[in-house]
Amino acid sequence: MTGSSGSSAFLESNPVAVETGGDLLEPEQVADAVVNAIDGRHFLILPYPSLAEAERGRSVDDDGWLNGEHQLWRTESTYFVSAM
Repeated sequence: MTGSSGSSAFLESNPVAVETGGDLLEPEQVADAVVNAIDGRHFLILPYPSLAEAERGRSVDDDGWLNGEHQLWRTESTYFVSAM
């Protein structure tokens, strides 16, 4: 998948994933995040701000993060099964 047409094809073929996952980044946006992280000498590259917040939470409270991920998994797996 490249460019907007690739993203559009993904959106059309995976509406449930997009609905639950949020906005998609274009490949150029991800590439910019990677280049900026490399320039800043960052080890962990997180192109979505929500991923950075989740990582901060995980690093502070592993057990709480795992419990939250488990709850999210149960909720979303139920949603995916019912959407099929």
